[in-house]
Amino acid sequence: MLFPMMFEHERSFVKQIITYLKGKEYGKACELSKQFVDKHPNSMMAHYLFAKSCYWKKDFVSALAEGHKALNLSEAKEDMAAAAVFLACVYYELKRFTRGYEVLTMVRHLEDEKVEKALFILSLCKDEPETALMHVDALYKINKEVAESFVGRFLELAKGMGVSGSAAFLF
Repeated sequence: MLFPMMFEHERSFVKQIITYLKGKEYGKACELSKQFVDKHPNSMMAHYLFAKSCYWKKDFVSALAEGHKALNLSEAKEDMAAAAVFLACVYYELKRFTRGYEVLTMVRHLEDEKVEKALFILSLCKDEPETALMHVDALYKINKEVAESFVGRFLELAKGMGVSGSAAFLF
């Protein structure tokens, strides 16, 4: 154990875990996140950071489990959207596009920009261009400037390398 009861408050855990993630010290982030979850089992943030730590270690099975716990503990709109987009990214990495899409549709009522962006990408992955266009239209209704920027960026990426790659840019 790297950190024997070094942290008591959630804020201390969060700050250190984010530092580890930014420094690409994913093993340390995972270990501290596990301690965070053990100390605060009903904390959405604890499960979310544990999930993100697992994701960056490419432990997608654990990332899914913790991501679902984070989503289930979410109360605020922003937390629900973040957890759902995160889960969609994990499902994307696992090539389970339909399941990722299903998770996102559960929170679509939140009218969140990141949710619509992820729905767009997963629609393309599922080879459903008509549905993808529907999500672009929804994104324009939510925030025209964000939609224009996203479409422009997506078209640049599509010209340069196709639509494959990591979904991590969404979160």
